[in-house]
Amino acid sequence: MVKIQRLQNHLEYLAYACQLVLEETDLLPHANPGTMARREIDSLKPFNPSMGLMLESTSDVLWAEGGPHEFAPANGLGFAYGL
Repeated sequence: MVKIQRLQNHLEYLAYACQLVLEETDLLPHANPGTMARREIDSLKPFNPSMGLMLESTSDVLWAEGGPHEFAPANGLGFAYGL
C-alpha cells in the first residue's frame, strides 16, 4: 500500500495515482499528461507501461493571425523539428 503523502504538484499526484492503480488493481495505467521534461517523464516511468502524447492537429491555420495558437511560443511543427 502506498503511504499517503503531501503531493507538491499535478505530476506527483499522477505518479501517486498510477502507483495506486498498479498496486490495488489488475489494470495498467496509461498516463497522458501532455508535454513533459525528461525528468518528469522519468518520474512517471516506473508506474506506466506506456505513456502517450496526443497531436491534435498539424494544420498551419492554428498559428495564423487570429488563430488559437497565434502567440504560442512553439509556433508550428517547424519549431518542434528544428525546421
